[in-house]
Amino acid sequence: MEVPVLGTDEKTCPPDARSLQYRLRTAGEEAGISELTYQVLRDTFAMLSLNAGGDVYSVACIMGIGVNVVCDRYGPWLMKNDEFMKGIG
Repeated sequence: MEVPVLGTDEKTCPPDARSLQYRLRTAGEEAGISELTYQVLRDTFAMLSLNAGGDVYSVACIMGIGVNVVCDRYGPWLMKNDEFMKGIG
């Protein structure tokens, strides 16, 4: 039994990234979500994870990015509604 090598023929070639983005945007429009992109999905995942109490290291690991990137991009969601943080303002 011969195992196909990815990318060597039409059946095993991965879809073009622009094609995937177009399909996602079309599905979003059909669902009533305009301007849906993969970045919106990543941002939503990170924001909801951090709001639910996920730690920065776990979110960074799952997303495949550095902790500093999570802190820079999603900093507002890292701040909890603590009395301590309100006093620092």
